[in-house]
Amino acid sequence: MRAAAQRMEETRAAAQYRLSLGAKVYIGSQEYSISSFDENTVLLYNPRCPLISEEISRSEFDAKLRENPLNDGLIDDGKPDEEQPAPEAPLSDTVHSGDTIEHDGRSYVVESIGSISRDVSMRDVTFAHENGFPISRVEKLETVEGWLEEAETDLTPAWEKTKPEDMPIVPSPTGEKHDFRITDMELGYGGP
Repeated sequence: MRAAAQRMEETRAAAQYRLSLGAKVYIGSQEYSISSFDENTVLLYNPRCPLISEEISRSEFDAKLRENPLNDGLIDDGKPDEEQPAPEAPLSDTVHSGDTIEHDGRSYVVESIGSISRDVSMRDVTFAHENGFPISRVEKLETVEGWLEEAETDLTPAWEKTKPEDMPIVPSPTGEKHDFRITDMELGYGGP
């Protein structure tokens, strides 16, 4: 038993890990998901509290990744993943994970699309470079596709569009017009 544990420790020490966006990792006793990573830093968020994120250096992340045996599933053994199913047909021709969508003056990055619920999970990146909190939003796939269709429609202002010929023209009233003045300043006082 000790020999197997020793071999796993050696494997962990020399292992390369397969990292991907959204992958679950365990740092200490906490579960995190990877929001972004590069050769210098890793940005993690807690799935139970996605508003709070933690940025750590890549070297510190790699060391902490090796400490927890729950991360052993991410070790790259050089073999292709057999567990991954064949790629399915995309749910939408217009909306894909990783796309940036503009709507109502805000920018959203599509994080995932639910295959059963057809929910599109998006992260608002409008204030990503400022001190704003990350905002997550979930909409139905049909709603997001409608946003994209609206964006592709004619953006001519209403005052520049020609009026349809069949629209009736209603003449303004030409009768005598009066301005009314309130002369009783106690109007509305009292009661029966």
